[in-house]
Amino acid sequence: MTFCNWEAKRLLSLALPVFLAQVTLILMSVVDTIMAGQVSPTDLAALSIATGIWNPLLLGLQGILLALTGIIAQFSGSDDRKGISHYFQQALYLTAILSFTGFGIAHLADAIIFKLDTTPAIASLAIDYIHFVKWGVFGFLIFTVYRNVTEGMGMTKPAFYISLLGLAVNIPVNYIFINGLFGLPAYGGAGCGIATAIVLTVMAIAQVTYCQMSKKLMLKACFHRSKNLILRLLVLLLS
Repeated sequence: MTFCNWEAKRLLSLALPVFLAQVTLILMSVVDTIMAGQVSPTDLAALSIATGIWNPLLLGLQGILLALTGIIAQFSGSDDRKGISHYFQQALYLTAILSFTGFGIAHLADAIIFKLDTTPAIASLAIDYIHFVKWGVFGFLIFTVYRNVTEGMGMTKPAFYISLLGLAVNIPVNYIFINGLFGLPAYGGAGCGIATAIVLTVMAIAQVTYCQMSKKLMLKACFHRSKNLILRLLVLLLS
């Protein structure tokens, strides 16, 4: 087996944006921690507890959808657009199930937090954070599905750029809800939950918009049909 420069460069060009996108998503949590820590130790402690419960749940739900990347890559390699469309639609239905699961587990977080040896103020902020951030789970999973499709078709840069957009939005929105600007109440560390939900929704809208407009994907009809499906799933989730 000989080393191939072309294959190495191609692999690096695919892997590097994926790596940077994940780093960017982690930086959002770093920003939350820094900004909540500027408010008070209580807010920082509440954020740490809440993210310690919420992040593993969110990553677990995302991990189920990661199987889509390999499936799409297989059908993309054989130029099977029908297969891509089928599994893409199935992933959207799975997203609805996972979103309901996330909502249900979020309600169980109250009992977990109350059993911890912490102060009522910290517990209250941690619970508020989780009940705010849970509204971003649907957007995050939609973003993940569309991201997996584009990455499965060999386009890994869009998700990285959209993650940078999310990081850029996260900082000012965090500041607004933590400190209560523009007539809004100051939520403290719990405001990071609102900001995160907004950021995840913005990232989902950006990723869906890219997929709808991209000429490289050549799946405009498939993505066009998905808009109505996403709207129906969103209505079902909110009802």
